[in-house]
Amino acid sequence: MDENPVILVTAGYDHTIRMWDALKSTCTRTIPYTTESQINRMALSSNKHYLAVAGNPSVSLYDVFSASDLPVMKLDGHTANVTAVEFTLDQKYLATCSEDCTIRLWEIHTGSGKYELKNGAIVNDIAIHPDMRQELIVSCDQEGMIRVWRWRRREVLCQVEPQPNVAVRSVAVSPNGQLVVAGNNLGQIFVY
Repeated sequence: MDENPVILVTAGYDHTIRMWDALKSTCTRTIPYTTESQINRMALSSNKHYLAVAGNPSVSLYDVFSASDLPVMKLDGHTANVTAVEFTLDQKYLATCSEDCTIRLWEIHTGSGKYELKNGAIVNDIAIHPDMRQELIVSCDQEGMIRVWRWRRREVLCQVEPQPNVAVRSVAVSPNGQLVVAGNNLGQIFVY
């Protein structure tokens, strides 16, 4: 595989992960996803070296440039569907969240679960603050809460419920870390 293609990764109900050279519109690699689980979410590390694939109840980590179709690591610890995965910009950690009401941060090089945050409700999505010195992660959940966590201390710094009892499905942090954007089940978008 070319060292610097623009990579697009797709997956479907056929349990096949496909990597594409987006500029050439060509499939450069297929990987059979051999677990019985569906693929819930995927994330590509910023250096395009690792692909994290979230299933039920684990995450498989693939080396994009390896010839092997096997994951280089499997992250076990969640007890239900993993709903989101995101790499830190420095690629030291992978953050995951799950229907088991937890958020976990994994050390990528060892595969060890370093931090566990207990949310109290099914976690739908997460976003990591771009400045790792801040040690912040934003989550949204099935009960409609958006929380900002200081992950190393395992504490909630602030939380907001945009619309009572309406699940918040998606959350993102702006590249400069100044804004949080979230969307709920009613199609409403909130900017903080």
